[in-house]
Amino acid sequence: MSQKAVAALLGILLSISTVDAQVQRTSNWNVRSLAMGGAGVALRHNDNPLFYNPALLNFVKKRKITLLDFRVRFNQQLYNDYSFFKDNQTKFENINDLSQAEQNAFFVEILNETQKPANISLNGPLQMQFLAPGWGLALVTEGAGQAEVFSGASGLPIADLQFHGETLIIGGYASSLVNLLPHPLHIGFSMKSMTRWTSRKIKTITGISDDESMEVFKGQTFSLDFGALYAINKQLSFGLTFYDINSPKFSWEKSGGHSGIRPAGKTLDASMKLGVAYIPGWRKLGIFNNIAFAADVNHPFDSDITFFKKLFLGAEASLPPFFHIGTGFYQGYTSFGIGMDIRLLRFDFAIYGEELGKYAGDVVSWNKAFSLQLGF
Repeated sequence: MSQKAVAALLGILLSISTVDAQVQRTSNWNVRSLAMGGAGVALRHNDNPLFYNPALLNFVKKRKITLLDFRVRFNQQLYNDYSFFKDNQTKFENINDLSQAEQNAFFVEILNETQKPANISLNGPLQMQFLAPGWGLALVTEGAGQAEVFSGASGLPIADLQFHGETLIIGGYASSLVNLLPHPLHIGFSMKSMTRWTSRKIKTITGISDDESMEVFKGQTFSLDFGALYAINKQLSFGLTFYDINSPKFSWEKSGGHSGIRPAGKTLDASMKLGVAYIPGWRKLGIFNNIAFAADVNHPFDSDITFFKKLFLGAEASLPPFFHIGTGFYQGYTSFGIGMDIRLLRFDFAIYGEELGKYAGDVVSWNKAFSLQLGF
């Protein structure tokens, strides 16, 4: 394999975005929420209500404009794969010159080091959002990438390379229903116009060429989310969100490239989240201010998903004058993050574990996430 082919493989690993064979829901993840274990459906100060729960638009106190929102997250396996390919570049370039025994030993080494999925996700920088009390608009670009190696029938390592990129135009509206319950019931809708590009290729490690390209398919659809929030008092809130309630369908058309796999899925399955948030009456605890606790359960009634894979919970507190810190449990794994909010500029960092297997504790993927926002 030539140096150009190795560079092409590394370029794919680091720059493409991915989707599984089945169509996945748009996940405009929020780094501040990831630090809290991914919870946020019932958290009234959530700064991404158009995705987490549109009913939270009722709790936007003043107009907020985000001009730049750049987010990146990747797992440890991506770094491990990059280091492995870099350390073994000479072997890849001269793989055909190795003896059969040397090739077999190298293939075993590849499989031992790279069989976990390597992931990278990007949002922005073209990601603008306007929030006002009761409504909001957003223009979002996002993508994610995955590369995984598995053993073929002859033991030859096979690379599974995937991507998706997406552009969304989102509008949301929220209102309050009074006199139905002892306290107002807040409800909201968000409407999403989605354009998605996706591609996938499965190829042997030794078969990746210098001019590697991937066939791209394009799909468009319209989706609708519904959210509700019921606040018992200033401290306790319950949230509920139904995502893609119209089960939108993509109609895939070839957009460019060649030698790829046509997407198998066409429909975004409807899903839901339940959440609870609690803000204690005391506002200070030592060096911490504005403490909040939250917990979400994803797909609560899906018996095929084990409980701890559904569970996201955490806590957050402010560290005066402009820091905030969060921690929690993401699918049973520890999460932690810290952020800085200085007038027009905001920065967040989070690290968390994600379960790739069927059961919590089965196959963990440790992720790091960063975000940089500019707005007023």
